[in-house]
Amino acid sequence: MSETNTQPADPILATTTEAPTDSWQENISKRFKAPEIPKVNYSQVDQTPKGIEEVQEMTSSEFLKHLDSGGQTEAPKEEIVEEKKSLADLSLDDLDLSKDEDPIVEEKPKKKSKEDNIAELRKKAEAYELEVKSIKEELAEAKRKREEMEETLEKSDFEKSPAFIKNLKEPYEQAVHNVVAYAQEMAEDPKIAERALSLKGKERIDFIDESFGGGAAAGQFLELINEVDRKRVSLDHALENHRPTKQAFIQNEEEERSAFNEKLSKNFDRVANHLSSQSDFFRKGDNDESNKLIEQRIAAAKNIFLGNASKNDMAVAPFLAVIAKDAVEKLSKVEAELAKYKTRAKQAASIQPRINRSSSDEEVTSKPKSALDSIRSQLRNY
Repeated sequence: MSETNTQPADPILATTTEAPTDSWQENISKRFKAPEIPKVNYSQVDQTPKGIEEVQEMTSSEFLKHLDSGGQTEAPKEEIVEEKKSLADLSLDDLDLSKDEDPIVEEKPKKKSKEDNIAELRKKAEAYELEVKSIKEELAEAKRKREEMEETLEKSDFEKSPAFIKNLKEPYEQAVHNVVAYAQEMAEDPKIAERALSLKGKERIDFIDESFGGGAAAGQFLELINEVDRKRVSLDHALENHRPTKQAFIQNEEEERSAFNEKLSKNFDRVANHLSSQSDFFRKGDNDESNKLIEQRIAAAKNIFLGNASKNDMAVAPFLAVIAKDAVEKLSKVEAELAKYKTRAKQAASIQPRINRSSSDEEVTSKPKSALDSIRSQLRNY
């Protein structure tokens, strides 16, 4: 047997501890060199053999140019075919893993000129201006919507306010009710009122005359219809101008409240002056302490009368007012009885105590009675 020459495998680099990521085919290709086999250029298989002239296809204009040039043609350019590398051609011989990789140097940006900076700032400013303009438009739209919503809410609150209902809505509804009631009473047809209210001018007058036959009845009905129109105009005007109308209502309410409080104060002063001559609770004299107490009573009564007192005082005041008359009468009786007892006590105090002796053999000396005991004994005799 003939000996075969074998080539040793390439040494394995062990400069890294990382686990191999190549497949087993790649590892084998790295360990063993494949035999060198000449490559076949398949792109030249269809080429014409040497010595045989190739006939080229050309147009008439290209053929005339070919004749003018003496029959010479440019040599065809060889097509460059990129060779594909196989797994056997991959090798790490030109890579030194023992050295660190060269650091990547970042290229510093070129310094911009003053004109470039100004142009960039101008673009940013224009962008900001557009953004600010857009924001302002959005804010203006939001403000408009908010004002419309506030207007609607204010108008709705105004329609539900007691002042609007009392001064405008109820009078209008009452005027309409009067028209319907009159049509029902005089013509026995309430629909006449609805029809008359829907008409205007001469058509309304003709319809009323036709329905009531003219005369005083038609004139009275027309006056009721005109009153409904006046109330309706006032109602619509108030709704369209609800803010000034609301302010006018508030001002009228304040004036009415002020006039009412002034009237109450005058009535209270009249009653207080009358009671000062009728009752000792409100009659002033020479005693300063008593006069101060009376002034406190009058002030407390005035707060209750005007509605400025506390809730408890306002709640209790009606009950105290109901029993006040009976309480004053009972107090007068008690004071009269007390005056009698005071008189008897003075009489009893003027009597001297007597000493009583017993009839027994032993002399017993009794203690004299006190003034209080004498008064008690006299009261028992009544």
